[in-house]
Amino acid sequence: MRKTILVLLAAISFSACGGSGSSSLSSNGLSGSYLSSTVQLDQQFVYALSSDQSKIAAYRVAGESDDGHGHDHGHVHAQAQAQAQASRVLAHEGHDHEDEHEHEHDHDHDHDHGHGGGEAEFDLVELDGSPYALTGSQALSLVVPASGRSVIVLFADGDLRSYPIDGVTGLLGEPTVVPSRANNPRKLRLSPAGDSIAVLGDSLSLFPVDEQGAIAPLPAVLGATQNWVDVALGDHGGAGSTAVGAVGFHWHRGGPVNGTIEVVLPGASRGGLAITEEAVFVTNTENNSVSELSQDEEGQLTLVGTSVLPHEAEEPTAITALFGGEDLLVGGSHGVVLLHHHEGELEEEGHLELDQVPTDLFGVPDTNYVLVAHADGEGFHLLEVAEGLSLVGEFESELGKVTSFGVAHRIEIVTVTEGL
Repeated sequence: MRKTILVLLAAISFSACGGSGSSSLSSNGLSGSYLSSTVQLDQQFVYALSSDQSKIAAYRVAGESDDGHGHDHGHVHAQAQAQAQASRVLAHEGHDHEDEHEHEHDHDHDHDHGHGGGEAEFDLVELDGSPYALTGSQALSLVVPASGRSVIVLFADGDLRSYPIDGVTGLLGEPTVVPSRANNPRKLRLSPAGDSIAVLGDSLSLFPVDEQGAIAPLPAVLGATQNWVDVALGDHGGAGSTAVGAVGFHWHRGGPVNGTIEVVLPGASRGGLAITEEAVFVTNTENNSVSELSQDEEGQLTLVGTSVLPHEAEEPTAITALFGGEDLLVGGSHGVVLLHHHEGELEEEGHLELDQVPTDLFGVPDTNYVLVAHADGEGFHLLEVAEGLSLVGEFESELGKVTSFGVAHRIEIVTVTEGL
């Protein structure tokens, strides 16, 4: 078992910006000499849920120490990679000061292209054994809280299951179960701070989530949400899109929830909605438009205006806010459209046709990448937002009805030992 653990540790990427470490050479306590290296692992894991098959596909975001930057969508052969990776980790520890300085300079240069430039790599390497089958009723949706310590999954029977994440391997442990107390559950959403979740069904349940990823046992509940299509949480409340329009609500983490008066919006059907610090944006599916609303401290919504969408985003079903609300990405029947929000107007900055209808959009935190779900199709897409829109790749084509995503950012201190 100890040898297996050391192999897994050695397989993790180490880089100048993502870790620090120290090394020592010794022969005490072991047969022969060995090199022990303590490193700080700074890594991300991506999880995608297939509702059709009740499976979670899991990935590690590849670092600069990985072999190449190609998209390897098959399973990772951890033991074979570990032997080569251990040598790279320990060799890195042996660099002299001049080499380390040069490496740090080059790496800093690479990261100049991260959030804004769009040149940083975002390669997804599938974890060994992925996708993982879930037991129980049909899995509907997942989120990953800000702590990155758990994957929370909503099931059709109304249960919420919190699966702990191993911070080194990204693998999932045995779940704890909390009843959602929402009849006919349909959606699971995460707050901007990542410390609360919302379960939408014929009623709305709101739960705090602690720093270990555990769900509070009792939610705040708002009734009569049968006609709600989607829900989004803000810093001190949230809103729901409905058949008629939109409803705001007020809620402090751990306190009661209070609904407000419904606002009528154009058209007879709604898609998703997005909340920023300054506005609420609701997609009007039949009307081919997006409505902007303001929200007061009590949660009440007020219509500001409605913008007609370009052809590529007709019949909009999904929307997400990017870069603090400066941009919106809207998914419709023909693809996705990037819109810049400026002085109350939505200006198109790019569009991209997709072969499947987007049903959910997930902006990867602190990057300019977006994951696109297709709940009525197969697999998912990865897009890059940089001087417009570009398609990075397609993943897991054998998985049907991918509904949702989560990203876990974990920093762990581990020790790697290798005999000489």
